[in-house]
Amino acid sequence: MNRYCCDSFRDLLSGDGRGFSAYRNERGGFFLRFDAIDEKDLQVFGKTIQRGKQSGNEKFNISVSGEIGIQYCPWCGVLLNKDDGV
Repeated sequence: MNRYCCDSFRDLLSGDGRGFSAYRNERGGFFLRFDAIDEKDLQVFGKTIQRGKQSGNEKFNISVSGEIGIQYCPWCGVLLNKDDGV
């Protein structure tokens, strides 16, 4: 059974991942992920980018998501442990 440092971090890890989420990679590291576009809209967004590039406008340098590794809980400040869950 996983232990969590606080309810807010537990909810973030088990949430639906819309816009702002957290996950744990296969090596046990924790990451925050930020999505500018819902996954269901990525295909439509990709087509818009392609149309812009085909029209000769190459200034479509857009990031639709980003992520950053974290060592501490953003809410309570506890050091996140790779060995035992949190």
